[in-house]
Amino acid sequence: MSLESQLRKRLLPRAGSGSAAAAAPPTRPGSGGFRPDIEGLRAVAVALVVLYHARLPGLTGGYVGVDVFFVISGFLITSHLSAELTRTGRVAFGRFYARRMRRILPASFVVLAATVVAAVVVMPPLRVPSMVKDAIATALYFPNVRFARQGTDYLAGDTPSPLQHYWSLGVEEQFYLLWPLLLVIVTLLVRRSQRRLVAALGLIVAGSFALNLVVMQFSTVWAFFLLPTRAWELGVGGLVALAIPWLRRRRVSRAPILGVVGLALVIGSAIAFDDTTTFPGFAAAVPVIGCALALAGGTQNDGIAGRMLRTAPFQSLGRLSYSVYLWHWPLLILVESRLAGPLPLAGSLALAVLALPLAALTYRYVEDPVRHLPLLTAAPAARTLLAGLAGSLVIVILAMGLGRWSAGQPLATATPAPSTGLTAPPAFTPVVPTNMRPSLRGVAADQPIAYADRCQLESTASALRDCPYGDVTSDRVVALFGDSHATQWLPALDSLGKAQGFRVQLYAKSGCPSAEVAQTRAEDDNCVTYRRLALAAIEADPPELVILSNAGQQFWADSSTAAAQWRAGLAATLEALPPSSAQLIIGTTPSFAVGAPTCLSIHLADAGVCGAARDLVVDPERLDDEQSIAAAHGAGYFPAVDYLCTTDRCETIEGDILLYRDEHHLTTVASVDLADELDALLFSGATS
Repeated sequence: MSLESQLRKRLLPRAGSGSAAAAAPPTRPGSGGFRPDIEGLRAVAVALVVLYHARLPGLTGGYVGVDVFFVISGFLITSHLSAELTRTGRVAFGRFYARRMRRILPASFVVLAATVVAAVVVMPPLRVPSMVKDAIATALYFPNVRFARQGTDYLAGDTPSPLQHYWSLGVEEQFYLLWPLLLVIVTLLVRRSQRRLVAALGLIVAGSFALNLVVMQFSTVWAFFLLPTRAWELGVGGLVALAIPWLRRRRVSRAPILGVVGLALVIGSAIAFDDTTTFPGFAAAVPVIGCALALAGGTQNDGIAGRMLRTAPFQSLGRLSYSVYLWHWPLLILVESRLAGPLPLAGSLALAVLALPLAALTYRYVEDPVRHLPLLTAAPAARTLLAGLAGSLVIVILAMGLGRWSAGQPLATATPAPSTGLTAPPAFTPVVPTNMRPSLRGVAADQPIAYADRCQLESTASALRDCPYGDVTSDRVVALFGDSHATQWLPALDSLGKAQGFRVQLYAKSGCPSAEVAQTRAEDDNCVTYRRLALAAIEADPPELVILSNAGQQFWADSSTAAAQWRAGLAATLEALPPSSAQLIIGTTPSFAVGAPTCLSIHLADAGVCGAARDLVVDPERLDDEQSIAAAHGAGYFPAVDYLCTTDRCETIEGDILLYRDEHHLTTVASVDLADELDALLFSGATS
């Protein structure tokens, strides 16, 4: 019999098969029934995630709760599939996926629909189009791919989506689609040898883990969100499931110490890790191994870990864990979106608690009833599959319809503003004018061309790119060196270069200042490497002028010595530049807590709400340091803040110009408008 025919026989439901198997809960190899310790582990996992998102002090690595969920899912799914293969010699793939859909989709769709409706009502209008795309991707089971393509930083996003937590469901759904087929194929290839099956799957798990480590070198975002780099975590759970009979025969699973050590690893990583931990990478192995040990040691009631996980509070929270996970994140994000800022700890904890009754209602009236609905469980699997597709279609239509409605709402007042350009001191506009440049709807596309050219390097990149702008054929060269705050000045310099006949050579990498300062992010080494390469390139072919521009201090390792680090680092970079090159420092620009377009879209008639006191958004010590260091090294200095702020206030609109495209980057319009002021210092004001 060919492999194809064997697969068909094992994957297609048998004629006349009943629905009891479809409705039965998953069992584990060599045993049956419910494992309360797993319910307790779910409680631990969801508590870690929710409290982390609520910013509870001391739980800086609570995101590892998602990894615990992955291991548990892999364990339970493999337990069920292995038991079915042992019992019937086949896997009814359709019935399996129908069970998964009844388990996952009802609550998921309810929360998804509620979030979409609420988001259109309470979120800033500018964020609705992106949220609609998130909802469509979620309804079609690939939210993780969308967030990866967006380059979303799940651990430190400035404006996260209220649907961002669905990424983990995307990983699990994709795993459920592929794992049964893989398990059957490998089982056939190893001729039903349990030992060889475990060995073969172990190689696959190891391959996924190795891929995770490789991808981490290029993109932490892709490694974080995608199934190929996360499958090993679910696969570890599967390996534990297959090993349970062997462990039980040798009484290994009876050792109480396994559960204690496992929980210690999980909770310890939640406390020890933080947003700067290289993750997933090697670090993810700690909570994964911890959960695996807890699962392996949880088949008996003895031991302190087992007794704790079986207590009523853990069981109750574990039972609601899925719905709690679904509800908590949109509650936090939608409220913070409306308030245009982070909640205090008490507020975020209150919303986390609010997720509990919502989860209880969802479990009572949606999650549990639909899972056991006779209309679906007593029918062929195709009915559940069609119901799932119909639910996805409803969500897509709902999201698109509400998105279209939102797009029709006005995003400016009827009042025009004079086109005065940027001046020092600035003359601010108190409302969103009808002629604002760029418009609120157009600001999302308002980025320097370097982004489209991939010349604004990602934080994980380290290799130099040849990125000429201005008059690219000119022998007169101006080097623009820094992070994304250097790139915000590229539109001005590009226009000047084309008009005056000089080439602008861009050396810019996100989150990597040209000043030699310490950082805390995982991409530290990449920044050090890139900075050295950029300095070497500038030294090898000295430009006529080197311009330095950098963002604030958010990446510095020790905030108590940040100012001293900045002074020393900026001075070190200036001293490393070729002595024949003139030098110019462009001063720091304001950094707001909330992006200007987002805030203005809520306050069309009161733009002043989106401004701030100058000392809150611009560090005066930083300004003084930049000017004094520039003077000490014979460099020019452009005080950009004088054109963006008065002596006591920084606003977001000047004349008809929107100044910022997000929290702290200038729009291209603002950059170009300041070209003439910058031009006065390019060669005459900068000295070697």
